[in-house]
Amino acid sequence: METHRRHCPACFAPLGLFERRCPDCGYDGKPDAVQRIPLGTRLQGRYRVGRALNGAYLGFDSETGERVRLEPYYGNDRTAFFRRADALLRVSDCVGLIAVTDAFEDAGAAFCVHAMPEGVPLPLRPFPLTEKELLTALNDAADALLVLHSIPIPHGSLTADRVYVSSDGRARLLTAAAPGGGIADDLRMLGLLFLPVHGTIHKRFDTVLEGLAAGRYTSALELRHALGCLADGRSA
Repeated sequence: METHRRHCPACFAPLGLFERRCPDCGYDGKPDAVQRIPLGTRLQGRYRVGRALNGAYLGFDSETGERVRLEPYYGNDRTAFFRRADALLRVSDCVGLIAVTDAFEDAGAAFCVHAMPEGVPLPLRPFPLTEKELLTALNDAADALLVLHSIPIPHGSLTADRVYVSSDGRARLLTAAAPGGGIADDLRMLGLLFLPVHGTIHKRFDTVLEGLAAGRYTSALELRHALGCLADGRSA
């Protein structure tokens, strides 16, 4: 149930009784030129639209009382969009993915609803990860990629702004709509995003990639084991 507390209409953070400017996002009531769907629009009678955010919108789910991420799709292939959304709903319990919780059509677009990402995109992290955190985050993200490739669906090219890292160093992937590469290409990109170019960590990761290219891993389970050994500093 939605409460009657005051919330910012842009980011849905709690507001004090007399606050006119949001202390969280700075919204002060002035219109935003990039806001294609007006603030406060209700979608499906359930989701309130907040501020535009990198091609998506902050949203508020009035049934759960939680903030969500609303990602619109204005393309023509709605059938493929919903097929992909249904597949992502089936793997929403994967800890390395930012869960998809709903999909629908409204306001001239198809929407995919994601749980609100924890943490910040990798490029915005205010301080570097330790070696242990790097390997743990790498393993989280790689596990999510293995799940995505097992469906299989177009999950989008992997970019740093779609990898979220929480305060405890765990990584979560936000899937995209555009087709991506193969698992080897995606894992190689993960290495470039997370690991220093030189050093023993990258060499160990390269060994896993070489094994993948050579067909050493005959199942996702074997590849998961190799990546787990990498994170724990053990030999695969």
